[in-house]
Amino acid sequence: SNGAPVFALRGFPARHRAFAWTDAAGREALVTQLAKCALENVPYNVCFSSQSGLAVVFGRTLAQPEVSWKTYGERLGGFEMAGIFTAYQAETYAKLNEGSIAAMLEAGTAPLPEC
Repeated sequence: SNGAPVFALRGFPARHRAFAWTDAAGREALVTQLAKCALENVPYNVCFSSQSGLAVVFGRTLAQPEVSWKTYGERLGGFEMAGIFTAYQAETYAKLNEGSIAAMLEAGTAPLPEC
């Protein structure tokens, strides 16, 4: 990561890396990570936070894990990786709890390539 600090959000179940995008070294490390993902055909989502100054990269699985179809009923996307779940039916909402969300986020993310 060119010597720039790379972070992980403590306790967050999705596989991810966080980069300080507010400084040049952090942006360079972020670009390197995204280029490596593209090179290795790893889909990803990026969530930028102006409050923390972090860009969080989530490696994505190529196929949607069965646990998310059973619990959530649709493919997890960037909003879900950032912790925003929209349930359109009461039955779907009733299935969501800390454990089911953690299982979906962990199963729906892939390890990021080393860079």
